Amino acid sequence: MYDIGLKVQVFNMALTSSCLIRCRLNMKKCVYAGRLLNLL
Repeated sequence: MYDIGLKVQVFNMALTSSCLIRCRLNMKKCVYAGRLLNLL
């Protein structure tokens, strides 16, 4: 039981970290797009 709970915690942590990385990449894309629009 404990082993399964631990695996679930690790899985959730990996999932949230990957989501955060995606959010950061999307933010960078938005910033770059905004700069390009401002230059135009």
